[in-house]
Amino acid sequence: MVGYSRDVASPTFSRSGRLALGAAVVACLLGGCSQPPPAAVPVERALAHASTSPVGFVAVGDSITAWTNSANTSWIASATSSRVIFEGGWAVPGATTTDMLAGLSVVPESDVLVIMAGTNDFLPEFVDWTIEDSMARLLQIADEVTADRVVLSAIAPNDFRAASTQTFNRSLRELAAREGWAWVDPWPTARAADGTYVAGSSQDGIHPTPEVEERVGIQLRSAVLLAGLARERGGGQLEPSK
Repeated sequence: MVGYSRDVASPTFSRSGRLALGAAVVACLLGGCSQPPPAAVPVERALAHASTSPVGFVAVGDSITAWTNSANTSWIASATSSRVIFEGGWAVPGATTTDMLAGLSVVPESDVLVIMAGTNDFLPEFVDWTIEDSMARLLQIADEVTADRVVLSAIAPNDFRAASTQTFNRSLRELAAREGWAWVDPWPTARAADGTYVAGSSQDGIHPTPEVEERVGIQLRSAVLLAGLARERGGGQLEPSK
């Protein structure tokens, strides 16, 4: 990914990083976030129907998830609350799904696994890549992480690989449906009809602005709450509102 080293030897966050993240989240919840949650996001409805028990989640992803990456913010902060507890994971700028598979040993057990992955799989240098390869690795990631529920997220818009990104997201949604995972697309307000970013939603055409990351996190928080509710009820996944 543009402007990032692909050092995948060390995970971007793990259980040892939770104290630092917790401080950032508390600051956000006390008013440090850039803007209040948009009214259109159905967080309140999810909260109204979810159990009072906190839901833990872990995340696997790349630079858009990596919260210690100084070059951009992460959706993790706004996805976390007193009822949605971030418990660690693995996310490195520039990481492919192959890299993620190699780093899963640091991912702790949790209630919910959130995956936002694959945008780096179809970079031009990976000439032998197929979409089936990525889907197979995502299945392996879900199998190897100990979590009761899986939330699979659409990947972000991309100004340079828009058509490929949209094709990939269709495959992700089909995968979630086949596997009984919760599917969430947190990008509709940032994505134009052609798959590129809406004007003002990204400074480099790849990574979202902090404001967009915040909205994405709120959408994913809702998805995690609903997954936690499905877990407690012992039923299938509950789909977040579109």
